[in-house]
Amino acid sequence: MYGDHWWLYPCQWGSFRASGYEGQATMVVPGLDLVLVRLGKTPSVNGSDHLLLHLAEIISAFASD
Repeated sequence: MYGDHWWLYPCQWGSFRASGYEGQATMVVPGLDLVLVRLGKTPSVNGSDHLLLHLAEIISAFASD
C-alpha cells in the first residue's frame, strides 16, 4: 500500500519505506525500534524484489522470536 510517498507493509512489525533513486531506501520498523538506511546503488537487473528480500533478511536478524 502506498501513502504520502511512503510504501506501507502490513507485516507483524508495521514497517514502512521511502524509496529513492537506484535502490536507495529508508525503512522504518516501529515494532522493532529499527531504522534502516541504504545508500547503495542496485543495478536494475536485480530489481526491487531482490532489494526487498535483502531488507527483510536484515530485519529478521533483529527480530527476537
